[in-house]
Amino acid sequence: MLASAHFLLNEPWKSGAQAQKVVQATLHVDARGGLLVHYCEDSGESARKARAVFRPDGYAERLSHVSLDELAARGFLGIIVDLDNTLVGYGQDHLAFEDAAWIATARARDFRICLVSNNFNDRVLRIGAQLGVPAIASALKPLPRGFAAALRLLGTAKPQTVVVGDQLFTDVLGAKLSGLHSILTEPLVAHDWLGTRLLRLLERVLLGRKSG
Repeated sequence: MLASAHFLLNEPWKSGAQAQKVVQATLHVDARGGLLVHYCEDSGESARKARAVFRPDGYAERLSHVSLDELAARGFLGIIVDLDNTLVGYGQDHLAFEDAAWIATARARDFRICLVSNNFNDRVLRIGAQLGVPAIASALKPLPRGFAAALRLLGTAKPQTVVVGDQLFTDVLGAKLSGLHSILTEPLVAHDWLGTRLLRLLERVLLGRKSG
């Protein structure tokens, strides 16, 4: 077995508690190196855990719409920000004025910010340097390693730290696995890495969103 995860499946054609069920997806690699996915229905405690793991603590249309006043009122000091499609469009270097201004305002208000990205090139570090904030590349989200490294750079405790990102399976899941608060944003652009586009389909199922 390569990996196993539980997903909350919405069935809007059903009513009440029957409209949702938990499906366990198990990944295997066969003798030829092919990837096999096995699904089976689950329930009970596993269902409750799956709902919690894939439920963001907050939503925002984009990074600049996250209220710094609200974060301060709730005692957050550290902000972990995803890069692609949260801070900049996928593969882009240019920041929108409102998002760059949000970072600058957050820093001026003494929030500590760290970029955490699965991207493995120097673009991550370059954008971090441009904004004057530390950055972690090749984070392997949703694994906790990158988030733990960010906490060390920020010098903040888990209850004082929030993760902002556009992906359920990397940013939100990684935050939950690391014991951090999470805010899910909409992706800045439709263009994305192929693997991410496939995960977007599962995101729509889990969040009960219609495609298109």
